[in-house]
Amino acid sequence: MTIRKYLLAPRVHAAAFAVLPVIRATRRRPLGIRVGVVWLGWLATAALAVLTVKDESAARRTRTL
Repeated sequence: MTIRKYLLAPRVHAAAFAVLPVIRATRRRPLGIRVGVVWLGWLATAALAVLTVKDESAARRTRTL
């Protein structure tokens, strides 16, 4: 498994750049449940992006065999 497919995937880039508004939003608020939910949402988005790239890569591999 190569890391290159994750580094070049637009989905992973979008998830990485989506952290900027999360950081801005959490700077203004005191720590609480809302901040945790915002970070949990971003973490789920990033995980889904990585898993989607993994699944697409596996599907592409099985199509070529």
